[in-house]
Amino acid sequence: MKWAAPAAAITPSTMIWDFRGALSLITGTPFYPMFSGTISKVRLNLQSIGSGNTVVDMLKNNVSIFPTSPRPSVVAGSLVGSPAVPDTTAFVAGDAIQFSITQTGVATGLVAAVEFVRVP
Repeated sequence: MKWAAPAAAITPSTMIWDFRGALSLITGTPFYPMFSGTISKVRLNLQSIGSGNTVVDMLKNNVSIFPTSPRPSVVAGSLVGSPAVPDTTAFVAGDAIQFSITQTGVATGLVAAVEFVRVP
């Protein structure tokens, strides 16, 4: 019988994007990761409760990673949205990753948290 090392644990990490102040329909500055990974979910938090829904799209190289799945959002009257699972999950070092606010909900301050696992 051979001894085998246990499988390495896959530990998720989180990337955070922070938009401060009153929200507007904008596309943020791209982030170029220095590593490859797989995105498992995206979740939004607001600083103040909006009177309408706040919806954000996440882009990889200027293309939505949510072409058919519901985009990350926070419903009116809430501060935290439910995790959204993207259709496109893989990214590689050097991909342009950015967020686009597509509906503001008259809220202020937005944090987008992206849970991912690094891949070799």
